[in-house]
Amino acid sequence: MGKLPRMRSCLKKRFFAAGMCEKITEGIMNNSPGTKEVKIYFVSTLDDKSVLSDWRENCVGDDGAFVATDYSALKDAITSVLNKEPGGIKFTNKM
Repeated sequence: MGKLPRMRSCLKKRFFAAGMCEKITEGIMNNSPGTKEVKIYFVSTLDDKSVLSDWRENCVGDDGAFVATDYSALKDAITSVLNKEPGGIKFTNKM
């Protein structure tokens, strides 16, 4: 069995099945007064449709997973996320 299938299996069993995306979202909402919404994004450095599918189905939704196999693609993915909200992303807990 290759490394990627083992990683996907572990991610499904230990991260998605444990509800970690929900726990992260709830933790931010509960500990950041004034926060109205939390959106998680996933950027993969591997162009693997099954990995993106796992993240889209279990955590980030159809618009929250990107592939960035080089610097330019990473910059484009981050810019895309920042441009989704009017005024950009609002950060909380600036400590």
